[in-house]
Amino acid sequence: MKKMMYLLLAIQTGHAANYLPLSSGIQLYDVEVLVFARLLSQPESNQVSNRAEVDLTSLNAMEAADDDMAWLIESEKPDQEGDQWQVPIEGEKTSDAKALAWFSFNDLPSDNAVFNKIDKHPSMRALFYQKWRQPATPYRNPGFVKISNWSEDIPVDQPLDAPEEESIRNNTLAGFANENEPEDTFLVPIKPDYTIRGKVAFSKQRFQHGHVDINLYRESLDGETIIYRTEQSTQIELGSWQYFDHPQFGVMMKVTLVTDFSNKP
Repeated sequence: MKKMMYLLLAIQTGHAANYLPLSSGIQLYDVEVLVFARLLSQPESNQVSNRAEVDLTSLNAMEAADDDMAWLIESEKPDQEGDQWQVPIEGEKTSDAKALAWFSFNDLPSDNAVFNKIDKHPSMRALFYQKWRQPATPYRNPGFVKISNWSEDIPVDQPLDAPEEESIRNNTLAGFANENEPEDTFLVPIKPDYTIRGKVAFSKQRFQHGHVDINLYRESLDGETIIYRTEQSTQIELGSWQYFDHPQFGVMMKVTLVTDFSNKP
């Protein structure tokens, strides 16, 4: 019951960085997600039926923790001279140390060997990489995290993973009404070629599972937007990259059990 209460607390925080007591028995995992596109020529828009866009209205992207938040708050030793102190029963967990969860690392995509290898491949283009720490979420109700390389989703001070970040960020057409249109007309923000947006989750019941639901936006031969989508869930092996395939793009996920809660430098 106590473990379930901590699990519910972790989910209800809306993926904001928070501390979970290690004595609760909840395990933490580092989740890595990488998305790449295949460099394929696109058809005309009338030859493709666009897939529905992933609903991200109630989701947040994973963000870095505040600089003053340590990854681990060490347990406090009891006052052995106090009247209330007792010798712990053998096998009883007495540590009240707390570990930080639901935060992203500041790892750059260019520092990741797999990202670099894919980006150098002549027929592929690496689009996104992020790593964060979280507990497992329920299999029947996975806790999804929003991922995106679209400039509309990314704070100005956070770098984009897509190579043409300046042209994407300076897209003056996005979100502005045309001066020749009525004042109440508002253009839908443009998602440039090679934009990815979606959600991923890591869950655990008896086994560990990865869940992905992601759109890839490509520019058609006639200049329109084509929307692709992959929606998959599968059992994964800890410590290994799991591949989610699609004819136009691929998603890779790696989940590693955290065993070292050392504080950041």
